[in-house]
Amino acid sequence: MRYVGGRTLGIGLNSGRPFAFYLLCSRSFPNRRAVVEGNAVYILNQTETDNPYVSYPVVRLTKDYAVVTNGFIRTS
Repeated sequence: MRYVGGRTLGIGLNSGRPFAFYLLCSRSFPNRRAVVEGNAVYILNQTETDNPYVSYPVVRLTKDYAVVTNGFIRTS
């Protein structure tokens, strides 16, 4: 069996309330966590690396909606 890591984005309703999630699976960089900063959620690597692609924003919140994505430009 071959391991295939990746990311999963999901949205739905729970008791009539909307929700969104982001799931990250990685053997190369397994020590990451999600951090809320202001109106955004970021995936941050917990170990030192020169790879700029292992820490990135995944959720941007506004008053009326949330944008859930596989990373976008950090503007804060």
